Amino acid sequence: MGILEDYEAAHEAFRTGAIETCDNAALRRHLSGLANQNNTNTGTQHRDIIRGLTINQMLLERHIDTLEKRGAKTQRLIIWLTVAAVVGTVVQTLIAVSAEARASRSQVTRAEIPPGVAPGAESQRAASALRAASR
Repeated sequence: MGILEDYEAAHEAFRTGAIETCDNAALRRHLSGLANQNNTNTGTQHRDIIRGLTINQMLLERHIDTLEKRGAKTQRLIIWLTVAAVVGTVVQTLIAVSAEARASRSQVTRAEIPPGVAPGAESQRAASALRAASR
């Protein structure tokens, strides 16, 4: 398509109202036709400028809509990652508290067995003998 055909297609799209349904590539062709047309008629120069501004506005609105959709998608992803991080932290804290409680209970049992005595039946008897001797 040449410049004149692009210009005429833009004029027709505005005349029929089809400009709203044009895709971005068609809008860019219309804009190119309007921008490159040698219009010496002062009565229609303003109309072409306004049409060019209108097309630019439409392209900008579409671009902003696309950015908003991407932003919303990223925001949802970040919210899910934050929730996962908080849940993971809570689970890790619960596991650590539970392990600490188990460790403190088992330290009481280990404190009764003297160091150097291996756990087992013989060490249990030795620990009992040491307790009886210390009383």
